[in-house]
Amino acid sequence: MSRILIIEDNRKLNRLLQQGLEEAGYEVASAHTLNKGEELWTAFQPHLVILDAGLPDGDGIETLAHVRERDAATLVLMLTARDTETDRLNGFASGADDYMVKPFSFPELLARIARHLARAFHSGESPKESTGPWRVEMSKQLLFHSDQHVELTPREMRILILLLDADGDLVTRETIYEEVWPEAQQHQGLQNTLEVHLSHLREKLKNLCSRNPIQTVRGKGYRFQDHP
Repeated sequence: MSRILIIEDNRKLNRLLQQGLEEAGYEVASAHTLNKGEELWTAFQPHLVILDAGLPDGDGIETLAHVRERDAATLVLMLTARDTETDRLNGFASGADDYMVKPFSFPELLARIARHLARAFHSGESPKESTGPWRVEMSKQLLFHSDQHVELTPREMRILILLLDADGDLVTRETIYEEVWPEAQQHQGLQNTLEVHLSHLREKLKNLCSRNPIQTVRGKGYRFQDHP
């Protein structure tokens, strides 16, 4: 049974979310503050967290950025009233896997949760072994090179897998948008988000091999060049 943690200060909405998710077959824990939420994040070990941005003891987006330093694997769906493009971009840049704005459709929320969990569990059941010096262990969100490794966020992992699978061929931006942000109805505003994720990914790759193997093909996309 998949475990979902709700961090939402609106007690009525929190209760309704918990009831609906339990009826859908999930094991659910809930918190009304970030402090309690972080405690449960460690103790409950959820597969997915539903996180509000505006909480009484802090900002959910800022907290997520810090949490991602120690937990890159847990799926996080931001559920918030903040609805500007900047808010969405900040959410994704902080490590959110999805972003929904209140008021929202509960059936759509269930569909997004099911899709994210299905993709995550599918990835965890069959770790991918890449050719050459790079090895990916998707269940633990780890990238290995020689005798070193780094931890990747779920979206960094998906971007990297697309590039590795292309075996040096071009991967277009549109392909990345469709595979990494399948929930986005429009791709406007995603270019900056993609660049932020690529910047973080490139820095991690450089820490492993002292170079940046991800090349930008101006106006088209990216390719992974596995040689100096």
